Amino acid sequence: MHAPTSSHAPGTQPPPAIASLIGFLRAHVPFSGMQPSHLQFLAKRLRIAYYPRGSEIDTGDELATECLYIVKQGRVVGSPESSGMAPATREIGPGDCFVAGSAARSRGARRARYRAVEDTFCLELEGESMNKLVKTSTAFRDFHDRLRSEDIRHLP
Repeated sequence: MHAPTSSHAPGTQPPPAIASLIGFLRAHVPFSGMQPSHLQFLAKRLRIAYYPRGSEIDTGDELATECLYIVKQGRVVGSPESSGMAPATREIGPGDCFVAGSAARSRGARRARYRAVEDTFCLELEGESMNKLVKTSTAFRDFHDRLRSEDIRHLP
């Protein structure tokens, strides 16, 4: 899941794909308040995944650690696992994030089901990299803590 180490020299522009991701991220909170070095760390470690309309986003027990999902394009709805066909409790669009995985549930969050409402691309950050970012970026740590507590409140 890790991107190759960058070969550009400090102080120079990152490769175009990384620069494009950073541009997208900067347009959204909390990324707009993060230091450039933290944004580069994040952008280099993101992977993109495609979810066709109606598909469930893989957030089940197979995730041994938390995973951060950032919607790049499309829309996702989240609802409690036990709700079946109940209306969604949370709608997530471009630039919005959610955290999922068994580690998130072990801290008190209930399992949620996330489903693509339309063809959706998510940027995904695996747990080890997310934990490093939480430790190094105050803006991201504050956002991560709020996001986890919102997930717990929104998913009864």
